[in-house]
Amino acid sequence: MVHMYSSAALERRRQRATDRGYLRPRVVERGFALLRAPVTLIARARQIVKSLALHDTFDIQNGFHSHYARNATRCARISEVDRRRAFCAHQLANKAKHGGYRPLLVASLNALTDPLMLMDPWRDAKPLPPSASTCSSHA
Repeated sequence: MVHMYSSAALERRRQRATDRGYLRPRVVERGFALLRAPVTLIARARQIVKSLALHDTFDIQNGFHSHYARNATRCARISEVDRRRAFCAHQLANKAKHGGYRPLLVASLNALTDPLMLMDPWRDAKPLPPSASTCSSHA
């Protein structure tokens, strides 16, 4: 084509850029993918993904699907230390999903007057101790 580099020339340029360190291969573990997200959301996205991974692991271990991650954690056959860590991961994910920074343009709609924010039961949620009652019907 007119005004286009030949494929051989493009390959030479790519090889030269790689040799000089301008291009580096992307290393991704097998079974994983890179997720493109705004820089402001990366930390929150990591917390959510960690909670989802734990939820899936516990669902597989339990042999049934739990709608809530905390229920899956309660039913999992894990040590108390691991259970508390999982509860903390789920709590951080909930805060990442529901407690993020969102500037409001209208001062009358801030968190001090918003009834949904004032009555949010998860706003100050603390991890609860595990209870076996949620698992008894599925075991």
